[in-house]
Amino acid sequence: IDLFEERNYDAAMAEFQRAYELTRNPAVLFNISATHELTGHFVEALDAMLDYERRAPAAAVAQRRADVDAALGRLRSRIGTIVIRFEAAGLDVRIDGLQRPPSTGNLEIRVPAGRHRVSLAAPHYQAREAEFDVSGGSTIVISEPLVPERAFMAVECNVPGAEVLVDGRPLAS
Repeated sequence: IDLFEERNYDAAMAEFQRAYELTRNPAVLFNISATHELTGHFVEALDAMLDYERRAPAAAVAQRRADVDAALGRLRSRIGTIVIRFEAAGLDVRIDGLQRPPSTGNLEIRVPAGRHRVSLAAPHYQAREAEFDVSGGSTIVISEPLVPERAFMAVECNVPGAEVLVDGRPLAS
């Protein structure tokens, strides 16, 4: 608490997180949320406040209801969502250079309001990168699928008149 009051938020966060690891006291989640919010980590702050609301005793939450509701409102207004609405096996999604867990697609990723660089890549597809301005409470939908890579092949055959099929379709004979 002293570190927090001294505005040494990085050190306070380390102490709050360690305290929570050791005690699992949900009251610490309230402090973790406040510290994340002050350092601009709005998604993490929202997650911590929602965890506090779920895990703390109902009487404690009721006592802090006005503060909890105010924090939830502030945080939700500072978070937008980037939605990936297509599928590609082994889809690699990076937002601002940070890799998200591998997926096949159809993701919803919460981000703090602001400009974000989204990079998408998957095996056998052309990678794509774009920047998006995301405002609080808004949703950006990326629905255009990745473009398959073009492949070339050469076939040599010593059998006269052989038929060449690719994906079941004749290409040459």
